[in-house]
Amino acid sequence: MYSNNSMFLGLLICCFLLSWTSLNGQFSKDMDLEELSSSLAQKYEEESIALVHADIEYEFKVEEDELLVKEKVVNQYLGLKENVSFNYVKFYDEKSEINSILVRNGSGKKLKLFPTDRKYENGDYFHTDSRVKYVTVSPGKGELREIGSEKTTIDAKYFTKSIFQEPIPVVEMTVRFVIPKGVVVAFEEYNFDDFDIRKSETLDVKSGSKIVTYRVQELDPLPDERNSPGPFHFIPHVLVLPKSYLGDSGKKTIFQETKDMYAWYRTLVKSMDNNNKELASTVTNLLDGITDEEAKIKKLYYWVQDNIRYIAFEDGIAGFKPDDCQNVFNKKFGDCKGMANLLKEMLILAGFDARLTWIGTNHLPYDYSTPSLAVDNHMICTLIWKDKKYYLDPTEKYNSFGYSAARIQGKEAMIEDGEDFILAQVPVFQSEGNGEGLNWEGLRIEDEKLIGSGKVVYSGERLAEVLYGFNNMDASKREEAVERLVKGRDKNFVVTDLEYSDPNNRDEDFVVNYNVDLKNMVTSFDNSLFLDIDYYKEFGQSKFEDRKTDYVFSYKFNINNKLSIKIPDGFSVEELPEGLDIENEFVKVKANILEEKGFLKYEKYISLKKRKISTDEFELWNLTFSKLGEFYQKQVVLSKK
Repeated sequence: MYSNNSMFLGLLICCFLLSWTSLNGQFSKDMDLEELSSSLAQKYEEESIALVHADIEYEFKVEEDELLVKEKVVNQYLGLKENVSFNYVKFYDEKSEINSILVRNGSGKKLKLFPTDRKYENGDYFHTDSRVKYVTVSPGKGELREIGSEKTTIDAKYFTKSIFQEPIPVVEMTVRFVIPKGVVVAFEEYNFDDFDIRKSETLDVKSGSKIVTYRVQELDPLPDERNSPGPFHFIPHVLVLPKSYLGDSGKKTIFQETKDMYAWYRTLVKSMDNNNKELASTVTNLLDGITDEEAKIKKLYYWVQDNIRYIAFEDGIAGFKPDDCQNVFNKKFGDCKGMANLLKEMLILAGFDARLTWIGTNHLPYDYSTPSLAVDNHMICTLIWKDKKYYLDPTEKYNSFGYSAARIQGKEAMIEDGEDFILAQVPVFQSEGNGEGLNWEGLRIEDEKLIGSGKVVYSGERLAEVLYGFNNMDASKREEAVERLVKGRDKNFVVTDLEYSDPNNRDEDFVVNYNVDLKNMVTSFDNSLFLDIDYYKEFGQSKFEDRKTDYVFSYKFNINNKLSIKIPDGFSVEELPEGLDIENEFVKVKANILEEKGFLKYEKYISLKKRKISTDEFELWNLTFSKLGEFYQKQVVLSKK
């Protein structure tokens, strides 16, 4: 919604759009661009440029018996500040090409700006065939620049979506799909509810083409916030689903149904040249002397986790086709597909039923009811053993057998089954499995310090997180790292006699034992002791402010802290804070302090029930943890008898 100047800005934008001429590089001279620029700059104080009009056309065409997609874009940008410079970027790869990029000024004159063409570098990928063409444009405040580009996707199945929101403000956007006679394309719309998006369909009588048009107005910049859901959970967009077309050789099916997509995946799997004989001696040696089947599975699963380095690889068809098992084995690195394929072949050699499995992580909002290459972004290995499915992801270092990472929990998986496939849902694990349990036993108060023994236990995904960090550092720094887990960087907290369990054993909890010597928790004044009962105060200041997107935690967790502190001789309890007990849809919080047989007994329990906290739950979240924060501020008061 607009602020006080919203009516003026809306009318101004309306007049601006009505005065716009056809998209041929010519601009109407009666537009008050200075005024429009100032109004947009006032509304979007942090933005330096706005996309005032975008005209995007995707035309499906049959050429040489293949279905192509021709993209034509004409974007008109307005500078909102002085000394503005930005890059207009177009990506392409083996399956597409950029035909042209042209830039014109506000008078329609072509500017001598030539695109830079280079390999796209992305820290997420070891190797990718993606390239980028970009041109740097510098409009002054109140000045327009029109940028036109043309791109061809040479195989329509790789053209999966059209996105309507930009990192900068958008005044108006028109997106057209031109679908010729004989071509069948469907659309699935996502996240339209909160936006002004209108759809229309017309028929070009002359050509027989169906034209599907989306018109979008007044889009705020794309939110850029940490711990957001995957962007396709909230960005307005359409999935584009090419179904079939009439080619020179007759009707051709692309992905009419999910089975067609699986059939294409199946051709890629069948085209592999797996030679698992190269793995046989290693599998035999690894399993030598092991008779228990579960122990065999773990041995192979953990070997791949520990010995094959995960490196994302996206290059042409290799972005979809798993690498041969012997290649991954010999190179000692692979992407998710190659690692899943290697694990599958090793398990098969050991006599188990293992299958390749396609899956979309929680980053994506889709499932396999939609036949599109957009619905999955990951591959794992499914083990079918004792009439149960186990979802093994070797890219998840230190994930224990039987446990699935949060990013695939609840997601639909497509499991290979010969020429057919199985659809199954990955189980959802509760927060109790992801524990961080603290126990400070028999603490005593000496010279305004807490002295005693402590223990902390990590399990589930918290365990995997700790072990991953622990094993990816220099061995000489490991004890320091464990100590920091316990106390952070607090110089008032002295940890001695530190002992911890095997950091390579992902099947057992990681346990740390130590002695506690802690200052600044006890204050003496006028024959009384004032005691802060909680050292860690987790989530005591947790609050969502000015956030536009849902917040997603890495996993559901469970914090359970227990303390017992001996009441000093000659003292009695004068004041105990009232306990806290809150439960709602997303969290359970419980904290309580009791006096029992000469000890103060404190227990705190925080259990996150779901990973995603939606924006409409922020108010309740803030209220819940403000109460916990208030509880943390209260002290136990002990007085001399």
